[in-house]
Amino acid sequence: MKSLRGIYTFDYMGHKKWWFSLSGVIIIIGLASLFVRGGGDPLHGVKLGLEFKTGTRITVAFSKPATVPGLRGIASAQGFPDAQVQAATNVSGSGLNGFQIQTATLSTAQEQALEKALGDAFTIANGKNGPILSSSTVGPTFGRQVVTSSWKAGILALILILGYVSFRSNGSSPSAPSSPSSTTSSSSSASTR
Repeated sequence: MKSLRGIYTFDYMGHKKWWFSLSGVIIIIGLASLFVRGGGDPLHGVKLGLEFKTGTRITVAFSKPATVPGLRGIASAQGFPDAQVQAATNVSGSGLNGFQIQTATLSTAQEQALEKALGDAFTIANGKNGPILSSSTVGPTFGRQVVTSSWKAGILALILILGYVSFRSNGSSPSAPSSPSSTTSSSSSASTR
């Protein structure tokens, strides 16, 4: 129990320069890695998820067992070697596990050909409302808006956190309540005068 008391009596704010320095080093390392991975452009150093990218997204569940490499092979055979495939859960609210396939923007004919190839290889599962398959196309404007909004939200959160920490570390802490003994002694000395 005595070892836990040391945690509560440690003067964290007295060592704030060390904590800010440690945080600064971590932030600098993170920013440097973005520049290195992006070849000098930090925006290219961020690996965006499928939801931020422009293109066609197909979400599908299969009756037969399917694998990510198998689906990549089918997409590549259809002319999309750069297709990204991820496992997905509860596809289209069916409760079944499936996959999400992201490609460059597809025409209607290309999308139908890819869906047919997927169905031929693994048999698309059927749900209450038909085949468990959905597709959507994300345009460049929407993808750019999502990325821009994410950056703005991150920067705003960082500014608010830094503002709060700066305010709290400048000695602007709420005053501690006085102890009952000091209140009693001061009131008794005031009454004797």
